[in-house]
Amino acid sequence: MNAPRTLFLVLCVSLLASTASAQETPTGDLHFGDLTVSRHRSVFHGEPVFGSDAISVRSPRHRASRAVVPTPPLRACEVPVETLVRRVEEAFGTTLTLEPGLTYGYSAQTGHRVVRLVPRGLEALRLGVSFELDLCDLSVLDAQPLLQTVGEGEVFLHDPDLDNGQLTRVALPGMDTASAGDFLSNGAFTTLNCIDDGQLYDLEPVGLAGLSVHMCSPQPKAEANASGDFLFTPLDDPTNPASGEDELAEVMAFYHVTRAVQQFESLGFPGLIGPTNIVVNLRVPDVWQLLEAMSPNGDLLPFPNAFACGAGNCDFIAAFGLPVQNNTLLFGQGNIGDFAYDATIVTHELTHLIVGRLAGLASEFYDEQGFNPQPGSLNEGYADYFGAVFNEQVEIGAYVFDLSPSFKLGRNTIRVLPKPLRRLDLPARCPQDLRGEVHDDSLLWSRTLWAFRDGLDASQRTDFDTAVLAGMAMLMSRDGFEDAARVTTDAVRAAFGDATADAFEAHTRANGLWGCERVVDQAHIESVSDSFTAGGGGWIKPWTPPALQVMVDVPENLPVLQLDFVAAPPMFPFQFLGYGGQSSYRGLLRADGPATFIYVPSADGVGYDVSAEGTSLFDIERVGSADGLEVYRAYVEGLQPGRYAVAVVNSGDGDGRIANLKFSNLASVPEPEVELEPTYEEAVEVAELVELAEFEDVEPLSDVAEVPAEADAEEVNAALDANETVSGSGCACQLQGQPREERGWPWVAALSVLGVVFMRRRRGRC
Repeated sequence: MNAPRTLFLVLCVSLLASTASAQETPTGDLHFGDLTVSRHRSVFHGEPVFGSDAISVRSPRHRASRAVVPTPPLRACEVPVETLVRRVEEAFGTTLTLEPGLTYGYSAQTGHRVVRLVPRGLEALRLGVSFELDLCDLSVLDAQPLLQTVGEGEVFLHDPDLDNGQLTRVALPGMDTASAGDFLSNGAFTTLNCIDDGQLYDLEPVGLAGLSVHMCSPQPKAEANASGDFLFTPLDDPTNPASGEDELAEVMAFYHVTRAVQQFESLGFPGLIGPTNIVVNLRVPDVWQLLEAMSPNGDLLPFPNAFACGAGNCDFIAAFGLPVQNNTLLFGQGNIGDFAYDATIVTHELTHLIVGRLAGLASEFYDEQGFNPQPGSLNEGYADYFGAVFNEQVEIGAYVFDLSPSFKLGRNTIRVLPKPLRRLDLPARCPQDLRGEVHDDSLLWSRTLWAFRDGLDASQRTDFDTAVLAGMAMLMSRDGFEDAARVTTDAVRAAFGDATADAFEAHTRANGLWGCERVVDQAHIESVSDSFTAGGGGWIKPWTPPALQVMVDVPENLPVLQLDFVAAPPMFPFQFLGYGGQSSYRGLLRADGPATFIYVPSADGVGYDVSAEGTSLFDIERVGSADGLEVYRAYVEGLQPGRYAVAVVNSGDGDGRIANLKFSNLASVPEPEVELEPTYEEAVEVAELVELAEFEDVEPLSDVAEVPAEADAEEVNAALDANETVSGSGCACQLQGQPREERGWPWVAALSVLGVVFMRRRRGRC
């Protein structure tokens, strides 16, 4: 390994037998390379004292190369549990008949270790016997001997579909003292509902100062009832405006976020998450109608997505008036379903915050193979893995995505998405399953982890989850699949021993994660649903390297290579989120092997100039559009027989997405397609249809200029032009001299037929 990697969690923690004094015990070592990572945890009465861990990394000379200073150590006071219980009884004149459960913590006010006694066995109501006592002098630091309610709510344990529409009553962590009118906030997590109150927000925080658009306002809405509970009726109908502000979305997000945090803590991860805002029912302005978007009365459109922002890393949330210093989770009200209603989505987004805290993985970077999205793919893979594990289901996003042929953001088609979004119980291998996009490529990691876990005995799976977290904590920001496989193997070895670790390593090697180069054979690329190309934005120039290179064979007598793909046009809503700008595609070709990219600081001092030795560039033309996507094609001529690396590079500023990448070998470049004019019979077909008009303000084509029976295309066009009824050709023909809204249906029908004629004769190139 290139640098020490610090382990921030406990592997295989086993509680010690109850003792009468505090002590520090090692909880396990990890050995990798010539380094040893140790963690020590303080215990009291056999229970771990959270926050008192010491971590060290030692070299062969046993010199600590890194140490984390623990919080003040537990004072060794001889205080049996029975003494603590008696002290409480004496202080409040009551008898404790319930078995006390002990939770230890650190009191910043006194500098002492304290114990909190909470009786077990009552879920909905409990006697107010929650006390904090100093473990040395037994002074009561805090106590509330009152009747308390445990805040409860009703949620879907998975989603409305899997739970057959049935809500389940659950305790809401941290809402023990909720009373009527309280909002969902436990000090660590606060839920906010994105309410449409006509607010306009200045987009200065995202670099668009002076532009104010209508957005919803995050504010608490779900209130506790008289019993301190949060009980609401499901409302998830994207066609119903009230669905965009329903309170159950808050309860769902709050419960599944706090539950996931508890599950991470049960694996040895206390205190990972700082103050976090959870925003639900996020919707976006109708920016395709800019004037409407700038109006406080403009429509808000569904936002079919969810995302996480670590503290200080998400400046754009300042546009909503939210504190940037807090973590933020945002869940959209989608056009198919509410993203907060899907437990796998909620857990997925929370896991991104965990990954950011433990590993700090980058989204992507550039290396000798080009644009490298593997750190981001690992991030998405971990999020999917724990989203599946914690919810005991292999499908991610099954509720909020479906099998519709097109998926829309507002009024624009952006991507074809499956149902579910991703599933983990299928194979995935490198390089044949690489796509160059972080979500698609995440399956190589999440499916690898899931398959190995599924093969373990049920009693071993929790320890494996802990080992997965251990590996995550040892990653560096630019690590990829091989790095993750290596450190996770180390963690599995520490948790299970050599046999299981060797099996895990063999499993990851079989899936191609060791030496996973971003080069795909032509035989596999045609199955690519979509791929990503990064825009340079003036930083990487004159073009940005690709995420994938494709190896293509050119046989004898077929010296022309044809390249086809479709691409999504840039969309304004994403421009201020960093995805905008215009993409511009070119082709890159290299004989005999993949290209290697070199980056040199630009002479102007801004960014880097990129080059690739032994490569040539070729033009890619936009040849049309279909279903809202742009169609591109290129021909590369004069190729000698052999094997070539081919890639699509982006010379524009904006990110792009390409799909349906296809390669064809040809003997020569096809002749350009000739656009034929309609025949006389086809023109008559149009005229006869128009004669059916019954609108008073529309004149039928009864006076069409005389056309000879044997007229050619030029004579037909001359006749039409003489009557000035049709202008232009193809799919954009219009009527002259008449406003669009005044044209009756016969005119529209006629022009539609004419359009079909042109499309048929132009072979669908419109």
